[in-house]
Amino acid sequence: MDTTYLPPSHNLPVSYTEQIRIAEPAHFSVFRRDEHPGNNEPDRSDLYKILLPTKGRANFHYGDQQYRVTPDSILFIKPKEIKSWKNITEEQDGYYCLFTASFFAFNATQLKALQDSPLFSKDAAPVLPLTAGQATMFQDLFIKLYQEFNNILQYNTEMLRLYLHIILIEAGRVAAH
Repeated sequence: MDTTYLPPSHNLPVSYTEQIRIAEPAHFSVFRRDEHPGNNEPDRSDLYKILLPTKGRANFHYGDQQYRVTPDSILFIKPKEIKSWKNITEEQDGYYCLFTASFFAFNATQLKALQDSPLFSKDAAPVLPLTAGQATMFQDLFIKLYQEFNNILQYNTEMLRLYLHIILIEAGRVAAH
């Protein structure tokens, strides 16, 4: 059974609280880091996480490794890994999304693609460096993801899945070069 991350705030999006209320097994959520900074204590989650910092610097501990995180990077965190985050600068902003494999994959082929993704591999560093242009592209995608998540519209879930797939495809392209 997946455990659900609860951000430290009562100002939660309707999409998020509705998933919790009905105990939706396929979970997805996206947050702005300035509104919901997440947990700085070491933790482990049953969710996949993609984090795009747009302001600030931090030290990120993942397993037994430490990484310097800056706005020119994107992070891919797989379930069950121990991680912690320590801000180096006071100003922090960006986006992060959390999702279950059952949200991402609506068939066996997509589930295998997620599980075999080099972005979430044991051998891959979780922090992927970006050029300024790539960082802008990912920020634009996260803005669309965030807007879609906070607007309950027809085909909302399908749009969220598509944006998530686009983010992973684009990240795969970046990682391959």
